[in-house]
Amino acid sequence: MLIMLADKVANVEEVLYVYRYTEGSISKKFDDIDRGFREFKELIFALYERLKDLKNYDQVKESIEAHMVKNYSYVIMGVIGEGEKAYKNTDLKKELTELSNIVKTVAGENYYKKPYIKELEQSCIKFLKKNDESSEKFLREIREMDKILIR
Repeated sequence: MLIMLADKVANVEEVLYVYRYTEGSISKKFDDIDRGFREFKELIFALYERLKDLKNYDQVKESIEAHMVKNYSYVIMGVIGEGEKAYKNTDLKKELTELSNIVKTVAGENYYKKPYIKELEQSCIKFLKKNDESSEKFLREIREMDKILIR
C-alpha cells in the first residue's frame, strides 16, 4: 500500500528483517484463533477497500492478490496445526467460510489458477481448495488427520 502512495521508491541494500525461529513467536502459536481471523479479515478487506480505487491499482492488483492468498494459506496451515483444538472451536467453520468468501471476492473464484499461486506448496493449495469447497468437511478432515498423527 505504501508503494502505491509513494512519490519515490528507493532500494535498500541491507536486510531490514530477519526471521528467527523462536518457540514463543506469533507464527508458532495460534492460541487466539478468533482474534487471528478477525485481524486477517480486516487486513484483506482494508487493503482491498483502500487500494481498489487508486489509479494504478490494476498495475499492482496481482501482487495484492498474491499477498492475500499467501496470508490465507498461513491461516489454513495454522488451523491444520491446531488439529482437534481447531475442530472443537464452534465459530471456526463460519470464520473459515467467511475467509474463503473474502479471498474469492477479492482474488476471484479461480485464484488458485493464477501464476502467483505457484509459490505455495501443492499440499497447501489442496487445503485451500478443500476449505473453499466446504469448511465443515475441511475441519472434519483435519480432525481425522490429527487422530492418525496422535496414534
